[in-house]
Amino acid sequence: MATINAKLDAAALDQLEERLTILAQELFPPVVRGAGDAGGGAAAQGPTADSVVQDVMLTYQKGISVAPHAESRPLIPLFAAAGQTLPPELQVDHDKLNYDFYSVEVVFNIMLADDVHPADARFELRLSDNVTNPARKTRAIQLFPGRKDINLFTVNVEGGIGIDADMKLTLPMSEAGAPIPFGKVSADAKLKAGIVVGPFSYPICHAAIEVIGEQSPVMSWHYKMASALAGANTFKSVLILKVAKEAGDIALDATLSVTPYKASWLGLRTALPPLQASARLVVEQATQ
Repeated sequence: MATINAKLDAAALDQLEERLTILAQELFPPVVRGAGDAGGGAAAQGPTADSVVQDVMLTYQKGISVAPHAESRPLIPLFAAAGQTLPPELQVDHDKLNYDFYSVEVVFNIMLADDVHPADARFELRLSDNVTNPARKTRAIQLFPGRKDINLFTVNVEGGIGIDADMKLTLPMSEAGAPIPFGKVSADAKLKAGIVVGPFSYPICHAAIEVIGEQSPVMSWHYKMASALAGANTFKSVLILKVAKEAGDIALDATLSVTPYKASWLGLRTALPPLQASARLVVEQATQ
């Protein structure tokens, strides 16, 4: 899995340092020196404006390593292997209109120091292929998370997501209405959720999330993190694609914007810009 670096250019770094210096001088009191300190020295009470700005700038100058990855699976062979027939409309699309269907997991792994977490993250996917007929271009007919799923993001849990007999994405839920942890998705839970393919692990993070672009070639997910768990550094989307058989190449142009943050940076959060990284991810297709 290749890594890319998300960082600011030199001009943007200079602007950030200037902006932070002004703001930090308002937020952090000057060093307090006490006459009674041991050895007659000075004792600093809490962080200083200079130390906080320097800490922020070290993180931004280094940038953030991001590892994007796309994992695709052809769904018609998976349904056949599971002894499951296709829904009639999808069978007709396959047999008469020459379409295939793929599940694609798109993952961004963000490498952060132990005391740094993403305060805000946005990632965008833009689908493209070499099909000339606009009506037959590759499109996502299902995605997770979607607008209907945003209320699930009130906890931090590694959930399990699967595909049901109608080739729709589904998340097994407990009787209390919470996502079931991936390791606890039993055969009974799979049956109740109607899962015929999967489940696959899905990291759910406590965040306010906005989803844009369902049924569109351009999709984006915006996470405003509500917690600072060290493990909440993986962002994933799952798509079900409808693909014309003549599509020789399918790509996902992926862009991640993430704002790093430390608790010690206190009131500087609103002044921090996102770091951005982009990559082209190839959707692997079954050999004909």
